[in-house]
Amino acid sequence: MSVNASWACQESVMDARVQANSNGTYAISATTLHRDEGYKYYVNKFEVLYIHEKVLATHVLFHPLVDELRFSHSIGNVTVPVGTTSVIIRPHDSNHGNA
Repeated sequence: MSVNASWACQESVMDARVQANSNGTYAISATTLHRDEGYKYYVNKFEVLYIHEKVLATHVLFHPLVDELRFSHSIGNVTVPVGTTSVIIRPHDSNHGNA
């Protein structure tokens, strides 16, 4: 399965990876590029989507990473519908919303 990234001028997914788990689910990780400025403006989640932007999983970030321009997070045990060949990673920030 491949992973596609969604981006905007505010936040970007620089790298995304998918790994099949032995139980039929997937571990999906993303490295996001964003200049967090504190709680008023930071990447506060990323979503894993498939066809027609249906959300498969959401990883919520509860605090800004002010001193890190690039940071990685992952979601384990994501159930992906049979036959899906690609998913999308979509970042979201606390000021602009979805990329």
